[in-house]
Amino acid sequence: LEGVSLTVGGIAAPLVFVSGSQIDFVIPASLAGQSSVPLVVTVNGRASAPETVVLATYAPTIFSLNGLGSGQGAITDGLNNVVDSANPATPGASVLKIFCAACGPYPLPSSTVVTIGGITTAVVGDLSHGWPDPPTVYILGAFLPASVQPGSAVPVTITVNGVTSNTVTIAVAPAAP
Repeated sequence: LEGVSLTVGGIAAPLVFVSGSQIDFVIPASLAGQSSVPLVVTVNGRASAPETVVLATYAPTIFSLNGLGSGQGAITDGLNNVVDSANPATPGASVLKIFCAACGPYPLPSSTVVTIGGITTAVVGDLSHGWPDPPTVYILGAFLPASVQPGSAVPVTITVNGVTSNTVTIAVAPAAP
């Protein structure tokens, strides 16, 4: 993070990660309600030209292990183990923790849902508890429906206020007899 700063709408944005080709940051909550703002990146005292960025209240994103927003999701079970082929979830018996961002203001709308293998299920808890306000990372709890078919790459999305996230995957074991 050394030598890099970023402003959005003239407000310093908290940086999460910086590399030679990527800057991850948090949009300041005070910009809520604005539709577009200028973004300026400063590296070692040299500021870029402003670029206009479009803001959205809801842009849910599920984290993935590859950092690209696809493939194996950053989704754990009740023991905080990643739900993957080595640790598949059990339909009707597993509670999942889904790590995501950009879900909008806290608390989440009651219409927020999780879709796993084409089956929609309600969010059973927001484990981020609104801290910080708004949370920079949400942790959503969801039951794995008994009717989800097994597989090593079962798709998972979240929908917040009618906006659907990227698709990631989890492994699902065959249902217990």
